[in-house]
Amino acid sequence: MVKNVCVHRGIPYPAGLSMAKESLTKGKSVNSKAVIIGGGISGLASAALLAKDGWDTVLLEKNRTVGGRARVLKKNGFTFDMGPSWYLMPEVFERFFSLFGKTPADYYDLVRLDPRYRVFFGNEPGIAITDNPEENAAWFDQVEPGAGRKLRKYLAAMEQLYRLSTERLMYQDVRNVRTWTQKTNLEAAAGVLGKLKIWESWYTETDRYFRSEKLKKILGFPAVLLGGSPFNTPALHGILSWADFGKGVWYPKGGMGKVVEALVKLAQDHGARIITGAEVSEIEIRNGNVTAVRTPDRRFPAEVVVGATDIPMVETQLLPKAYRTWNKRYWQKKTLGISALLIYLGINRKINGLTHHNIYISDDWKENFREIFREKSLPRDPSFYISARSATDRTIVPENSEELFIMVPLGAGGSYPREELTEFSDMVIGKAEKLLGTEIRKHLAVREIFTPEQFAEDYNAYQGSALGLAHTLRQSLWLRPGNRSRKVRGLYYTGQYTNPGVGVPMALISAEIVAGMAVRTEPETDRIFRKGSVIFYYSSLFFRGQVRKDVFTLYAYLKVVDDFVDTDKPQITDMDHMRRETLKVWQGGKTGNTIVKGFVELARRKKFSRDWVGEFWQAMRSNLTKKHYGSSEELDRYMHGSAEVVGLMLARILDLPEAAMPSAALQGKAMQYINFIRDLKEDRTLGRNYLGYNEEWTGDREKWNKFIRKQITRYRQLQREAAKGYRYIPRTYLIPIRTAADMYGWMAERIYENPMLVLKKKIMPDKFMVLARVLINSLTLK
Repeated sequence: MVKNVCVHRGIPYPAGLSMAKESLTKGKSVNSKAVIIGGGISGLASAALLAKDGWDTVLLEKNRTVGGRARVLKKNGFTFDMGPSWYLMPEVFERFFSLFGKTPADYYDLVRLDPRYRVFFGNEPGIAITDNPEENAAWFDQVEPGAGRKLRKYLAAMEQLYRLSTERLMYQDVRNVRTWTQKTNLEAAAGVLGKLKIWESWYTETDRYFRSEKLKKILGFPAVLLGGSPFNTPALHGILSWADFGKGVWYPKGGMGKVVEALVKLAQDHGARIITGAEVSEIEIRNGNVTAVRTPDRRFPAEVVVGATDIPMVETQLLPKAYRTWNKRYWQKKTLGISALLIYLGINRKINGLTHHNIYISDDWKENFREIFREKSLPRDPSFYISARSATDRTIVPENSEELFIMVPLGAGGSYPREELTEFSDMVIGKAEKLLGTEIRKHLAVREIFTPEQFAEDYNAYQGSALGLAHTLRQSLWLRPGNRSRKVRGLYYTGQYTNPGVGVPMALISAEIVAGMAVRTEPETDRIFRKGSVIFYYSSLFFRGQVRKDVFTLYAYLKVVDDFVDTDKPQITDMDHMRRETLKVWQGGKTGNTIVKGFVELARRKKFSRDWVGEFWQAMRSNLTKKHYGSSEELDRYMHGSAEVVGLMLARILDLPEAAMPSAALQGKAMQYINFIRDLKEDRTLGRNYLGYNEEWTGDREKWNKFIRKQITRYRQLQREAAKGYRYIPRTYLIPIRTAADMYGWMAERIYENPMLVLKKKIMPDKFMVLARVLINSLTLK
């Protein structure tokens, strides 16, 4: 068998692929059907994008109105935004609407807020963060001498990170190693790593600059908008400081509901159908592909399904167990973002001096966060946020009235009886009266609350979470759930549980990411290669252009042949047929087998020796009868056909000089040899013994350790000799080759430390280890 050879074992390569700018119609037939589950921001955005490019799109929303957490509540002449109220990162909205040849101004008017917001500490007067950088720096100086200069330095650092993140990384499918085969993405990631200790918290980062707890609280409070706290949110998310202090805080006249209306119009103008009151009961799957979405009374055929609702609900309630990427235990181990008590107040009197956004920060905010995330209890001194939109927009309230929306962070998964929340809300309103210096409760025309239980009921929110998964270190970037199901083809995810994360701008970006994914059909060679390897596939992604295509073509051919024999029931008839097809095409005949056709075209173009192909087939054929190799000479003869000739073929693909050919053969042999060691458990089940060990040794730790370590030593000798040929390899090709070699070296090290492991399991790095090694090699190889 071709021990993943230089097939799966062979030569790791560089990564990086940005969101494709290709038409969404590529690879799909006319009238291809897409179903969106959930009518929130990301669902509406997904519907608009897919409909724009020709998909027959239907969006199903369980509630009577769309908008999700951004729904609108109208009562007694007051119009409330029920959830999101901060309009940050305006360039994200500009980019999204530009995809349709539009701008936000075609749908709503934006107002730049000044002051941007007011911050309250205890009973002190509120502190205004204004649109004037000098005023803000001066106020920082008043609190802590020299802090104004430090603020400028901190914001300059965050601006650089913001640009690296938003211009390159934020729009990528970060879990796809292909994303990192693009040089610009690697450079952006290296830039972020070079400027920040991303494994440290946001609080730790602000602590490097400032002594004052007040200043650190002001800069770190936006972590709450990401569902966490500055103590568990990675420093990378400090880019929100630049979004706030640098890009400004905006307001769409009429409220965030105007953004929802704009998305609805975009989707419907491009042919999407939006059906409300349609709660999904099942995603229909056949042979691993989505085929339809069902409600209690209808069936909607689909080739693509976008789960734009809370992912835990989709995975645990709409999918059969066999098709769940993330089961209930997975979600139970996750750190959820905050839930919240939302309070909507319509006040039938005018209040002078209101600021649009207001933040009250508890004196002991560490205790406040402990009560939220650990105790999941009602905080004794809660931090909270007040939106007073009527200070900016008089169209949302009756004459001589004001509107307040109060958000109090609570712990997701806690038990909060409604009567307790009603009493608690009264305490919070009382605090708001003191902060704003006016009576509220005596002048209420509207008083409504929205509880964690209602988050669960209205939005299928897991444990009543308001903001999905918190952005902790272990739940950021590629450590968040991916935008596509790993078990169901055609099923994708958008919104706050996946990438890029929490917030309205992130929801729009996630829709754009998924729209790009939904159209990229995986070539057959890619699918075969990906399923057959980890190290070699993810390394090979870092080859460029035609070279990458050629490597994938070679591997797919070798792997198909290998699979005929690498089983307890060899497929001899299919194997012989493929060999005959290969010979026929080599002699000028035709075949419908695209894998054979592609390989022969490659072999001719790159001038593979016909002897190499014959020796490969001879080695594969020997696997049908030869189960035990009693000497190193026997094994070397086998490895020549199963590995060395593959190294020679790869060398031809890379156009290496003849002087490099002996080293190329050795590279294939070295990687094959460590694979024999790694795959020992699997080979034992097939009755194969490539290494010539005595079965009795497997029960004697001392003998087994000595034997396996001797094999590792031989592998290392082979690898050292192979590495002498690296001087012939251009740097662009050397990065993936060295990455693969490094990963095999890592495997050898682990096995050497504990040789008994190979009797129990296969030792393998994951794709993110391969990616990390590529990044290191990209920065260090000259």
